[in-house]
Amino acid sequence: DETVKPKADVPSVIKKVKDTNDTTGETTDWQDSADYDFGDKVPFQLTATLPKTNFDKYQTYYLEFSDTLSKGLEFNADSLTVKVGESVLTAGQYKITTEKDTATGATKLSVVITDVKALGGTAGGKVTVDYTATLTTDAVIGAKGNPNEVELIYSNNPNENGIGKPKDTVIVFTYKTVVNKVDQNNQPLTGAEFTLFKKMKDGTEKAVSVVKNDAGTQFTFKGLDDGEYVL
Repeated sequence: DETVKPKADVPSVIKKVKDTNDTTGETTDWQDSADYDFGDKVPFQLTATLPKTNFDKYQTYYLEFSDTLSKGLEFNADSLTVKVGESVLTAGQYKITTEKDTATGATKLSVVITDVKALGGTAGGKVTVDYTATLTTDAVIGAKGNPNEVELIYSNNPNENGIGKPKDTVIVFTYKTVVNKVDQNNQPLTGAEFTLFKKMKDGTEKAVSVVKNDAGTQFTFKGLDDGEYVL
């Protein structure tokens, strides 16, 4: 005869981001990529779905979101909200740590719930983490984007202290535009100056950047979101 110990199915994790177009005022639902300006606060959401079967076999259930923000994103600690189901957790019900990687400039964000069952976690239930991060001038410009990955560390066996690690990734993009200016003789227009404005939803034009080039013809505006602009 053999004694069979049941093993629960595994939780899943997804990471999403919202995109806002300042010109139209439209904000998307949660999705896998977004475009933002330098200085914008980018909203992120991490969602873990707890196992549906054999969840009751666990005495306790450990859950940790191990989230990596790339170099161009600065975590805003005061924006963090953690929920089990619809219940918002207080600061004492979870532990948060941040660590900067000096080599890559990335920030490792860890949100730990020692026992999600004790805080109302149920089979098939959701645990969510919402926060914002500011897009800085260290962000990568263009098609490569700024990938950000979450890894879920959890109790994967009711009979042992094992862990599992599913992952998910989103990408934040920002862009640049390059303007070349010459005079009527196709020569550099010394002292030329440009201001780039973004058209806003309320009909106003927001100054994004001023660039002056005393010697050459090229003007580069970096860290731009999607939208409609006036040069």
